Amino acid sequence: MEDNLNPFYEISVNGNEPAWCIDGRKESGRTKKGAQMPGGSIFPILLAIIEQNEDFSAENINRYAQKLSKKFKLGVHRGEHGGCGFANNLIRILLKITEKEEEIKERLKDFETNSVYESLKGYSLLKVKVTGEELISDLEKQNAVVMNLVGEHEERAAFVNLKDGTTLDVLKANESGSPAFNLDLWMIVKQAKELGVNEDFARIASLIIYLATEMVLVEDKGKPALDIIVHK
Repeated sequence: MEDNLNPFYEISVNGNEPAWCIDGRKESGRTKKGAQMPGGSIFPILLAIIEQNEDFSAENINRYAQKLSKKFKLGVHRGEHGGCGFANNLIRILLKITEKEEEIKERLKDFETNSVYESLKGYSLLKVKVTGEELISDLEKQNAVVMNLVGEHEERAAFVNLKDGTTLDVLKANESGSPAFNLDLWMIVKQAKELGVNEDFARIASLIIYLATEMVLVEDKGKPALDIIVHK
């Protein structure tokens, strides 16, 4: 449920905008931002590759990117602090899924995670061949819009948005003093489905990876865990 301290500033999206990251910082250009997912368009591609137990390699990434771009605009980001945190820390994030299994399951106790969790744990990290700037560059070569995010990370909450056709107004959230991470789960399921991913797998895997990402990018830096707030 939402709370008054961390309001969800809702804005409409039509699905034709480029995807962008869950990052709660402002963007320095004038790009019309679309739905948010970890690493932008990296994320549905990652879900497809994990479900198929394929190598997360440039060849496979580009193959799925070409398929995804037939219906959705691709988007990724760089920034003032070493690029995209999700892309840079992908292996650590996937490792965190195993390291913090009990805690993640407890925080997702309202969801049936077992079968999906086993699939995620069973994905060998040796299959991850591309991370960081190389990953961003691969998507850029597939004509992904590249955004530049500015400022410090000051996110106060982590939203899971279930409401179709909406995303978080990041600019307003920053102006109001309540920046937040945001996961547009409704759009992730749509994009992953376009790549042949099972809807239930996409939904549950997204939540698990999102929590693992929060742990790596927030808690591992000595900050308190962020509240996970569902917006419907």
